[in-house]
Amino acid sequence: MNVSLIWITRVSELEDEFLQEYINTFDGIDVEKIIVGHTNIADKQFKYIPFYERGIDALGLICHKKNIGVLAATNDICVVMHADITPTKETLLNYNWSNIKSNDIVCPTAVNKQGDIGHTWCTRTSWSSKSPHEPYDTSTYISGACLIGHKKTLLENTWNQNLIHSEGEDVEMSDRLHSKGMNIYCDPSLLFNIKFRQ
Repeated sequence: MNVSLIWITRVSELEDEFLQEYINTFDGIDVEKIIVGHTNIADKQFKYIPFYERGIDALGLICHKKNIGVLAATNDICVVMHADITPTKETLLNYNWSNIKSNDIVCPTAVNKQGDIGHTWCTRTSWSSKSPHEPYDTSTYISGACLIGHKKTLLENTWNQNLIHSEGEDVEMSDRLHSKGMNIYCDPSLLFNIKFRQ
């Protein structure tokens, strides 16, 4: 499988619980697993890139961590996610990842246990989730919760490291990708689990 799963963490025991569950779910599946940030998971069945300042995560470094994760990936398709989101096992195994072309920037449909659609494909008019069946337009942005693209494309269009968390870094990246003619869309068949983001 030509896919790298890249999780970005802060310092959180809850994130470690999520990540351990994900790693166990994908045990034995030929997929690259990368964690960038901080984790206390002892049995590291994944590539680990520790990255935090003075023992704590600085939210302003989140864009930097995403860029580091993509750079460390060895596969063509990079799935860059926060630690509370992951593909379902069925999606990982059954999705035709070759459908994602070099100029595609894709977000999944993320659903929590209650069946609510998570914050991945968003509208900036209400700063909330948008229907995954609606196309990209100038009111849309892809949340940093999850973004999928080719490694080469993401290295050529890195997250803006001058913006910190909650400074509109996701909107800026969506606008920049759109201005470069990227095909930005949400794929309803790319089903991911999301833990606590609404």
